[in-house]
Amino acid sequence: RSSSIFDKEGWTEYIGGDLPIVISVPHGGSTKVPGVPPRNWPNCCNEPDWYTIELAREIEKAFFEQYNQIPSFIICHLHREIIDQNRDLAKATCNNPLMKTPWHSFHNYIDDAINKSIDKHGFALYMDLHGQSHPKSRAELGFVLTSEELKQIYNNEIVDKNIFSCRNLLQRNPKAGLREILFGEKSFGKRLGEEGFLAVPSPEEKYPEKDEPFYWGGYNTSLYTTSPERPHVFGWQVETTFKGVRDENGRHPFSSAFARAVCLFLEDWTDYRFGQVNLQ
Repeated sequence: RSSSIFDKEGWTEYIGGDLPIVISVPHGGSTKVPGVPPRNWPNCCNEPDWYTIELAREIEKAFFEQYNQIPSFIICHLHREIIDQNRDLAKATCNNPLMKTPWHSFHNYIDDAINKSIDKHGFALYMDLHGQSHPKSRAELGFVLTSEELKQIYNNEIVDKNIFSCRNLLQRNPKAGLREILFGEKSFGKRLGEEGFLAVPSPEEKYPEKDEPFYWGGYNTSLYTTSPERPHVFGWQVETTFKGVRDENGRHPFSSAFARAVCLFLEDWTDYRFGQVNLQ
């Protein structure tokens, strides 16, 4: 297992992995910096996604225990009040020059992990890990598709493969289909559901109903999976609930389930095969 690398301030952590999987954790930090005021961008959210760092540590452990390999992780330890690592530079920092360097550090580490994965494996699965507190207890998978777009895709009213965050996977696998990736029996949402964790989209929860809140994918997911400059990256945003997932009792079982779901998804839709498998 790789040891952590930090930027010189210790604000950004990078764990280099062996698997073609890159997971970023932008909102779990608690460190505040003297002299850096709270962000005041209109309608900005300064509340952290508590325990997403702890969840990421459990996910790392689960992959190692089950497959003897780990994804790469990029973790921001700064409080969201002073930087939002899921926004462009201006909104992330509210143009505070002191926060420009950590913003670049975070995204440079992501680029490095993605590029190394592509060099080694030919592709990278990128996931941006978050926490949410919506009334319905389910994981929200953000494919850069709104609730309405998910509904239209399910009803075959939209067939444009270029608007969502797994479009590069469709290019890699001609047998993959838009609806199958989102709602099919081999979708990531289905695999999580088989492990006991409800997710949307999935065969059971195809799209959020009208007026149900839904995080459909933010800056990072869009940047790393839909840019023409990154044709070998695909993935999604993962919004997790607190109870039963991010809380102390939930982190271990969810992380084990998450690792198995990712393994099955990649083996279903790519030619990648995991090595050691220990399901005990």
